[in-house]
Amino acid sequence: MSTSTVAVLVVIFGVLAGLINVIFGMLRRGYIWVALMRFGLALVSFGAAGGVITAKMSGIHLPASFHTTEAIIYLFIGLAIFIGATLMLPSTVERNVLPAAEQPKTQTTLTGKLTGSAGVSVANNNEEWVN
Repeated sequence: MSTSTVAVLVVIFGVLAGLINVIFGMLRRGYIWVALMRFGLALVSFGAAGGVITAKMSGIHLPASFHTTEAIIYLFIGLAIFIGATLMLPSTVERNVLPAAEQPKTQTTLTGKLTGSAGVSVANNNEEWVN
């Protein structure tokens, strides 16, 4: 993987992370600190994408030491940290800040019985398992 590939990935993920943070910031307008955090991280994401585009268009090249395999691995790890900081960290903060009524609910439902002679099914929608 070359540095140009990493640059393209940073631009793609930066724009996507920025759009996601803007959308979720608009949805959380009632919680001003959460919305400000989302909008701030959107600016960071768009800034990273814009910085890479500006550097590539102006002909700024990465040092030759970045063209080794170890350096590419470090660039990829940096990209993963960037994604974690701009997408996963805000979700964790929202989970701890938003009231329980605003948090997304997860529920599991079974849609049918398993077929076959050794199947397991749920009886009467309670936690009782029968063979």
